[in-house]
Amino acid sequence: MDIDIEEKVENGWIHYNMVLEVQGNDKKHIKKALKLLVDKLGKEKGTITLKKKIAKAETLKENWFSVFADLELLSKGYDNLSKVCVQFSPSSLEILAPAEISVKAVELQTAMLDMAGMIATLVHTAYMARNQALQQAAQD
Repeated sequence: MDIDIEEKVENGWIHYNMVLEVQGNDKKHIKKALKLLVDKLGKEKGTITLKKKIAKAETLKENWFSVFADLELLSKGYDNLSKVCVQFSPSSLEILAPAEISVKAVELQTAMLDMAGMIATLVHTAYMARNQALQQAAQD
């Protein structure tokens, strides 16, 4: 795939490196989960994967493993990049180009609402899990 990165950046795309990481107690499962994440990211509308390298799973401590993928990507504008970040929760992000990004108010608004929605979902999930644990403890 021959892609002119400079031309894409001149047309509003953002060129960046991203690291995705998966941790868990099952080495095979985390490798599979990371591969699924990388494949899903590669199918995202408005995102082009330029390079990908998946590292070998490492042992962090007894029965706890980590595996990560180094990715070089292009995303069509700030809105698309923010959606990728909200959806895939990278452990690292380095914007390579452009040096400055102009963001329309509606793009920033959308990104902030996406982030707020994700946070609300996480809070709700934690609240529900807490309530379920309390109910279980009360029954025991």
